[in-house]
Amino acid sequence: MANIQANKPKPSPSIIKSNLKNAGFILDDYISKTLNKNSKVVSDWIDALLQQNIDYKASIDPSQIQAQTIQKETSKPQHSSNIVEATHQTASSQVNSASIQEQSKPENAKLQKIYEKCAKQTDTGNYEKALENYNKLLEIAKEADDKNIETKVYMDLAFIHDVNNDLPAALENYYNAAMLAGQTGDNGTKAKAHYNMATIYDDLGKIDTAMIHYYCSLSYDGEAENLNGQTLSLNNIGNMYTVQYDYKTGLDYYKLAYSLTKELDDKTGQAAILNNIAGIFRDLGYDEKSLKYYRDAIKLDLKAGNVEGYAKSYDLAGDIMLKNGQYDKAENLYTKSLLAAQEVGDKAWQARMNEKLQMTG
Repeated sequence: MANIQANKPKPSPSIIKSNLKNAGFILDDYISKTLNKNSKVVSDWIDALLQQNIDYKASIDPSQIQAQTIQKETSKPQHSSNIVEATHQTASSQVNSASIQEQSKPENAKLQKIYEKCAKQTDTGNYEKALENYNKLLEIAKEADDKNIETKVYMDLAFIHDVNNDLPAALENYYNAAMLAGQTGDNGTKAKAHYNMATIYDDLGKIDTAMIHYYCSLSYDGEAENLNGQTLSLNNIGNMYTVQYDYKTGLDYYKLAYSLTKELDDKTGQAAILNNIAGIFRDLGYDEKSLKYYRDAIKLDLKAGNVEGYAKSYDLAGDIMLKNGQYDKAENLYTKSLLAAQEVGDKAWQARMNEKLQMTG
């Protein structure tokens, strides 16, 4: 996908960087498994490459990187990587044909109407009835060989099981959705399924497994050129490195995510990532640098009208002032956060800010 983007009239450096980083992880994982030892050769090479001044227009061919790197690291013939590429192309052509056939089936409209009724039950929180009807619809869709409806049903079933905290069932349904989406060429849904699986494993503390799914989500969102989806995955990968105290790598991913939010002109997204970066410098003891990022985040959230966002930044900046004994400044920041909480009617937040304000007296 980086190669496709590079051949466009106005290639996006952010998309290319994101896809190359993801490709680096996938290739290093392949090499690690092949050699039975940890490898970061591709990721390190890409990191070094991206530090240079690059003409992104048709200057990078990831397929060449893949073939040359695997050949070098594993001493396997170059055609081994080409087999993977050829298989992907064949699958894609089959997917396109299958999608056309699916769209021409007369029963699809009827199944879609049934699906929409089930979706309304989900939206209204009638999960028990929705589960019953989704399972019935799933059998009908299988008989009709309607993979698009099957995929939607699996995604919704996964959501309901996730809400009900039945995580094994949620993961199973997200996995089924991802597999079917792959068959129909629906990279957007496949990316969402992997992202949702990643968040479940992330919450369970299974970092390595979560990371794999985040990278898968990145990859498929890259194929779909979904910058919003890529931003979410990159930000969450940054979070995962940060909680492991790998601040340098965390910053790298936050910066990459930030570059995508700038391209999207997503001020709320920019503010959220700057807030995360501020947190890293706060944890490292660089209070002044941390405060700068909080100030920048507040400015963006104010422009975007994101009250919850700047309320949080005021609060966290206030904590730094309080820690450093600057009680007047801490009081000012906590008061601003309190006013924001009052604006949105968040009683719990108001109570927290009132408690903190007492500490400044």
